[in-house]
Amino acid sequence: MKTKKTDEGALISTTWYDVRAQAEGELEINIFEEIGFMGVTASEFIREIQNADPDKILLRVNSPGGSFSQGLAIYNFLDNHPAEINVVIEAFASSISSVIILAGDTITIPENGFIFIHEPFLQNIEGNREDLLKAAEKLRMLTESMSGIYQKKTGLGSEEVSALMKNETLLSGEEALEKGFVTDVTQAQAIAASFDIGKLGIKSPEAQAKIEQNKGVKEMPKTKEEMKKEADAKAKAEEEAKAKELAEAKAKMEEEAKAKEEAEAKAKAEAEARAKADEEAKAKGRAEFLAFRDAFGEKGATYYSEGLTMEQATAKYLTDLRESNKALEEKVKALKSNPTDGNAAAGFDASTGTQGDEPKAKYTYQQCVAFCKKSGGDAQKLYDSFVAEAKEEALKAQG
Repeated sequence: MKTKKTDEGALISTTWYDVRAQAEGELEINIFEEIGFMGVTASEFIREIQNADPDKILLRVNSPGGSFSQGLAIYNFLDNHPAEINVVIEAFASSISSVIILAGDTITIPENGFIFIHEPFLQNIEGNREDLLKAAEKLRMLTESMSGIYQKKTGLGSEEVSALMKNETLLSGEEALEKGFVTDVTQAQAIAASFDIGKLGIKSPEAQAKIEQNKGVKEMPKTKEEMKKEADAKAKAEEEAKAKELAEAKAKMEEEAKAKEEAEAKAKAEAEARAKADEEAKAKGRAEFLAFRDAFGEKGATYYSEGLTMEQATAKYLTDLRESNKALEEKVKALKSNPTDGNAAAGFDASTGTQGDEPKAKYTYQQCVAFCKKSGGDAQKLYDSFVAEAKEEALKAQG
């Protein structure tokens, strides 16, 4: 098989076949790849055989198929060649390669080998209705040509062959012998070359299962150099995997240690923040209590001591104060409605709680506003409570 070197120095195949001269007049041909692969045409294949002018040809096949036109040209050439042709299917003869093998005078297949046949198809079809009709007609002609070759070699009827092609049939060695596609079945053996089985394009689950059940085909025994290379590669891979595992374990430990350290630092900071907040709350609570006591006296401070907020304590104190001063408010109303009352004559202004020009409230309205800005209470209500106290004291003095 022709090869070339890559930039890295590796050898790769540049064709899909290999022609080797054997004894006088004998030729061995190997088709172990996709026919038409790498741009190598059937004409080059045919030219090499013509130049060799053999009397006997050994054709070994293990191919997924390939170009229909190239494969058909090869079949026609071999079928009309005067040499004795013996075909050996190494493992697979699929698609158009299943046609090429039928040019042999003898055709053998291992019991774990396969022949895969299906209808031809066209790729990348584009165009209008007329283009598609032409493509369909072309496919019909290709299908009939392929079917005719199968019928000629096997002796099967057209309907049976059409059914096999339409159903994309995978034939085992024994099935191929039974239907006349081969002349002999040999024991399972190692193949001389391999290809990507995925190229077969087998979609049928039954066919795929059949391949799985007949995995007796094995690769050729490896050379000492190949085995050493594989062993070295395996050892290197294991060493790299171990190093990677250790590095990942170390990284994980460091990550966990860092996470633990961060969690502990966060917990400590939160605890310190809570302690600071508690101290500040205590200090604030003490300051508010003193402010409340200054505003409402010792009796009023008992409201704040009940655990209420400054605003709640203020509201509760004022509510209770109003309840206790209902009688006082009635007296104030009576004084307002009777200007001849002695209190009025004495100069008492019940609406402001003053005696003449002298204010009786303990704190001015401005002082209440300043206090409530800090405590969050209602300045007007607070001032009203002081006015009410002044009124009460004034009434008691008048009474």
